[in-house]
Amino acid sequence: MAEIFLGAFVNALVEKLVSGDLWNFARTERIGTQLTKWKSMLAQVQAVVADAEEKQITDLGVNLWLSDLEDLSYDMDDVLDEFATEALRRKVMEEPRASTSKVRELIPSCCTSFNPSTLVSCFRMRLKMDEMDEITMRLQDLFNRRKGLGLKNIAAGGSGQASQRQPTSPLVIEPCLYGRDNDKKVIIELLMSDQSVSNKVGVVPIVGMGGVGKTTLAQMVYNDDMVDEHFELKAWVCVSEVFDIVGVTKAILEFVTKRAFEFKALAQEEELVFLWMAEGLIPKQTGERQMEDLGCGYFHELLSRSFFQPSSSGELFVMHDLINDLAQFVARKTCFRLEEIEKLKESEQDERISKARHSSYSRGYCDGIKKFEAFKKAKNLRTFLPCGPRYDCESYLPRNHCASYLTRDVPLYLLPGLKRLRVLSLRTYRIGELSDSIGDLKHVRYLDLSCALVLMLPESIGTLYNLQTLILRDCKNLKKLPANTSDLISLRHLDVTGADSLQEMPPKIEKLTSLQTLSNFIVGNGNGSMITELGSLIHLRGTLTISGLENVTDAPDARRASLKDKQGLNVLRMEWSNISDNSHNKNVESQVLDMLEPHKNLKELSINGYGGFTFPNWIGNSLFSNIVCLKFQNCKKCTSLPPLGQLPSLAKLYIQGMEAVGNVGLEFYGLGRLNPFPALEILTFDNMPEWKEWTPFGVEDGAQAFARLSELSIKRCPKLSRELPRNLPRLRNLDIEECPVLVVAWILSPTELNEVRNTLHFDSLVSLRLKDVSIADSLGSSEVDDQVVLKNSSHSLLSSLTSLEMENIRGHTCLPSWIFQGLTGIQELSLHGFEQLTTLWDDEVRLQNRPPALRRLTITDCPKLISLFAEGDDLKSLQELSISQCPRLISFPVLPSTLKELRIHNCDGLVSLPDLMLLNNLEKLCLFSCPSLPYLSSGSGLPPGLKELTVEWCAELKSLIAEEGIEINCPSLESIDFLKCERLKTLPDVMQNNNGLKNLSRLGINWCSNLESLPEGWFPTTNFRKFHIYTCEKLKPLPNRAYNNNCLASVERLFLRGFPAGTGLLSHILAEGSSSYFTNLTSLHIIDVNIGKLCGLHRLYSLRELSLWDCDGVSFPEHGMLSFPSSLVILGIRRFPNLEKLSFKDFQNLDSLETLHIGFCPKLTSISELRLLPSLWQLRIFDCPNLASFPEQGLPPSLSNLYISDCPELASFPEQGLPHSLLHLYGFSKASQPCTYDSTRMCKPYLSCAVFSPISFVLGAITSEVPSKIPMQIPELP
Repeated sequence: MAEIFLGAFVNALVEKLVSGDLWNFARTERIGTQLTKWKSMLAQVQAVVADAEEKQITDLGVNLWLSDLEDLSYDMDDVLDEFATEALRRKVMEEPRASTSKVRELIPSCCTSFNPSTLVSCFRMRLKMDEMDEITMRLQDLFNRRKGLGLKNIAAGGSGQASQRQPTSPLVIEPCLYGRDNDKKVIIELLMSDQSVSNKVGVVPIVGMGGVGKTTLAQMVYNDDMVDEHFELKAWVCVSEVFDIVGVTKAILEFVTKRAFEFKALAQEEELVFLWMAEGLIPKQTGERQMEDLGCGYFHELLSRSFFQPSSSGELFVMHDLINDLAQFVARKTCFRLEEIEKLKESEQDERISKARHSSYSRGYCDGIKKFEAFKKAKNLRTFLPCGPRYDCESYLPRNHCASYLTRDVPLYLLPGLKRLRVLSLRTYRIGELSDSIGDLKHVRYLDLSCALVLMLPESIGTLYNLQTLILRDCKNLKKLPANTSDLISLRHLDVTGADSLQEMPPKIEKLTSLQTLSNFIVGNGNGSMITELGSLIHLRGTLTISGLENVTDAPDARRASLKDKQGLNVLRMEWSNISDNSHNKNVESQVLDMLEPHKNLKELSINGYGGFTFPNWIGNSLFSNIVCLKFQNCKKCTSLPPLGQLPSLAKLYIQGMEAVGNVGLEFYGLGRLNPFPALEILTFDNMPEWKEWTPFGVEDGAQAFARLSELSIKRCPKLSRELPRNLPRLRNLDIEECPVLVVAWILSPTELNEVRNTLHFDSLVSLRLKDVSIADSLGSSEVDDQVVLKNSSHSLLSSLTSLEMENIRGHTCLPSWIFQGLTGIQELSLHGFEQLTTLWDDEVRLQNRPPALRRLTITDCPKLISLFAEGDDLKSLQELSISQCPRLISFPVLPSTLKELRIHNCDGLVSLPDLMLLNNLEKLCLFSCPSLPYLSSGSGLPPGLKELTVEWCAELKSLIAEEGIEINCPSLESIDFLKCERLKTLPDVMQNNNGLKNLSRLGINWCSNLESLPEGWFPTTNFRKFHIYTCEKLKPLPNRAYNNNCLASVERLFLRGFPAGTGLLSHILAEGSSSYFTNLTSLHIIDVNIGKLCGLHRLYSLRELSLWDCDGVSFPEHGMLSFPSSLVILGIRRFPNLEKLSFKDFQNLDSLETLHIGFCPKLTSISELRLLPSLWQLRIFDCPNLASFPEQGLPPSLSNLYISDCPELASFPEQGLPHSLLHLYGFSKASQPCTYDSTRMCKPYLSCAVFSPISFVLGAITSEVPSKIPMQIPELP
């Protein structure tokens, strides 16, 4: 079963062995005899593969034969690929000499015969001959063994099933065909006739007795040049005599997916196709059809049969679980996953790895050479593919982010030894250097270096003549590509998206005529790449950005870019830099844009920084019927917009930074257009400081502009004041921001007022956001009162609205009476920055126009708000209420009983809450910085359904419930946190009904200096996970219930300080008789505890994180007095006021320790024996002003990240220098006194990132030793 697709692989080898290019090379190198022998034997071996695949399940000998054949096939394929690579190299080397050929004709041949590259080739070929002889012997062995195993041509034998014919291929075995020219001509005419264009499937039968040449005739037709040109896709399928349509489909899929299963992780369609191409799964095409087109066809065929499924993101695809299981079974001998191979015995590992061709592994945060030990034996590996998050190149340090790090020895020493690699992905690794020996990976077709921090790539990359795909996404520091990039004659895809430091294109990029993807073409200044070079790249497709267009000084050059001829371009971005406006030549830029007219197939167009006054006529031309997205950015001189309403498919339009546009007039719609913008769904105007008026479309009978517009955004248009379009039948989201003179309302008002305000009349509107605009305070006039207008208004013009957000609306003490008129469906209301607001609504609104469906109410930064709800405010649907920064709000006489969440932040004047027991649906209660609140509830307890209770920075809080002695019953409560409640003295006990706090999993009590005790009932028995007690000086030891029945045995994270409660709990945990119960404890933070009381720490076998604060002692640890559990991964030592010496000599058992923090130790002078920590990769040393040196023994060889902060006496690196594994060196100093650097102690660390403040020993070393290799970011001090 593992060799189910071997037949297709062998068939591909047979096709390679008859390749014309290979035989041209073979004649030059005189290896034709060997290849002929291979072709002959392999063809006969191929004939019995089908029989072997059928017998392998029951015959172990056959299974072994197939395994050997598969191994041989890979090796043979690698040798043939080396021949093809050498042929490519010679082709590249010949090109520079072509220009001197006329001169060479005048020189005697005796003087031109010497060629150094020929000598190199001969030397390589002598080595290859030995390898070819070894392959010939193995092939001969397989050839001989086939008969002993009884393997037969499928057509010659039987197995009790219907007889089957030997599989055929399109390969023409006969050198010439006699007497069938007329038959061939007739068949080709039939195939190319008009009948074949119909929707029906055409069949041309060739009938005749066996042996007359039917198959040969079909082969000749199949391989005819006219057939190649006429048909975009061809496939040869051999069908058995028992015709089975399922079998036909299976045969096609086997051909398509012979090894595609090996790539099964989350991936984009394009990525999968590129990987298949790199593995040779997609044959080269002739004519207009490209390999990528065929690969996409394969992918969609598999997708339609559920081999792949879309992920939740929609852009990525994942293999179906059942297919994934099958893939792993099928590929188990040729593929290995590092995490799986590590589970095998060493002997099994060696066998699997030595024969493996493909690999994958889970990318970690910091991967070193030790992780990849197994790869040293994988000399035949073709695929190096890390799995994990795709792209995230913005975050530097957090471990849970996608960015990862790779120690220098992996790309410098390990990878160059994998010389048969075809796929090499180092995606999201922040590597800072690549070895020149990467050029030795001659087979590589796919190279992904996304997010690397390199400044430049090795020149040797230009010798990867097979390279098809080079991905350099988000290589932020990359400044230029190798000068010999133009030698990559097989390159089809070059992705430099996000490589924002890239300054220019490599020389002669026009030579890369196979390029299909070029994400950014940078027009050079002076001697840089000219825009005319784009003209030679005729196959460009997908997305193209042309930047640096300000460097085009001769407008006709733009026409020679031939964008009109590039039919495959879907997305085109044109960018002029934001240089001084005075340097722009407006006339040239207008002509350039005119001559850069693309093909009519274009789907997306973006123009940024264009300096002309008008747009050329092609922009907005209705012939661009496929355009769905347009973006105009920072076209600051244009005074009008092009006629975009004529574009029939335009769905998204973004207009930003067009500072000279004063009127969006009728030209915007397109002259003579009856229904402009018929497909537009999203429209954005942003940063248009001179825009004053939007001329409405002239309405005629049956005419409709913006018929499908669903999102409209207008931002930063300070002069816009006139009426907005009204007739937008499908508008759902409207966002108006920073348009201060725009007045809006949504109730019809007297005619004379409509002229100065925008009456929003959108029946389908769902969401409305208004920021820094004006809303009408009154609907009436001096003669007409608001209530009269409301009575005469039958309904709101926004009857479908569900969400209303208003921010920085000035001049209203309460919300105008008309606002909620008819808004019966509104569910979310947010009010921010109403500086004059004192109450939500007046009595009239309270009685008549309350929003009955309101579910979420958010009020923020209303400094004068004094009243929220009153009796009669029957908001029966309100579930979430959030109030913050309302300092004059004193109380809530009433709250809706439907509330589920209540958050009150920064309300300084709040002195009381209503009886919380009335809120029987309340689940979350959060109070933050309400310094005047003395208690939470004025009633008889807390709501029984409460799940989360958080009270922080409430300085006057004395108790939770106003009445003393009340017991609570909150069986749903899961989390309780008290922080900085300095007057809190007691907590209510729990009703003794066994349900009190049964679900409590988190209890945090911090900085509650007057709290005296914790009630017995606050300690559940099973769900307790996190327990924090910090700075509660008066808190007595925990009640007996906390220690009985192992109530704390489920705790995972514990944070305690050495007051009576904390000391007692710690003693209980570390006691020899009870420490065995705490098997769930993984994180322990201990503050202000005598070191002598920590002796039982080594018994906590599950502990992974330990942090010690404010412990006494001159040296740590005292010899033999303290040991830590070997399970530790993170260790922190902070605020040891008297600590002078820190040694890790007694901590040799910490072989899992990865992170070490040492800080706030003012007397610390020395640290020793750090090298005894074998797995340490992150070391932080901060605020140790007397620490003068690193350990004499040096730093751990595994160290990747080193952080030094405010250690002014630390004057030099270790004598040994910094470890080779170091990736990050961070130095900061807040001290005004600079450090000194000992220049005699030199080091050359390999870093991917260095960030410095004035800590000069670091800065001196880096700037003097490796200024050209390290991307440095030196922040200025405030």
